[in-house]
Amino acid sequence: MGKILYCVLASIWCLLCQSEEVQQQCPEGFSCSKVMRRSGLRSNDDYELVLTLCPPGTFSGLGQDDCAPCESGYYSNTSGSASCTVCPAGHMCREADKVPSPCSLGTYSSCMGQICCSACPLGTYTPRLGSIECKNCPAGAQCPKSPKIVCGKITCKSQCFIVQFQ
Repeated sequence: MGKILYCVLASIWCLLCQSEEVQQQCPEGFSCSKVMRRSGLRSNDDYELVLTLCPPGTFSGLGQDDCAPCESGYYSNTSGSASCTVCPAGHMCREADKVPSPCSLGTYSSCMGQICCSACPLGTYTPRLGSIECKNCPAGAQCPKSPKIVCGKITCKSQCFIVQFQ
């Protein structure tokens, strides 16, 4: 009977199991590849199942053999993620492998899942980084012009989880 050797790259441990004891599904947060190897003159073939941690910006659920990239507006900043996290309101997620960046002064993001922040309209401002809305300028005060934003118009749909660029 063949045996399967589980190995995790960049780790020092391996587990040798009888084939009927082997978990048939790839664990969460890993990509898996099964490699056949010959053991000298023995008649039984052994298999080596190589588990590789999913890199940041990707994820893998239970039973998935490959790591998948996070969707736009989601992130995973650690290795071995079982899922991606939606970008919170008041932040933008341009790169799926980095932590969300708070919206800068003069910009906001009222929805989750954004890849950029919107500029505040004239006559409004944001009092702090990571704002989810713009506030009206106080009477008699002037608000500085908002920074130029390179993204298109952002429209939120279905509870603000989906971003549409127009």
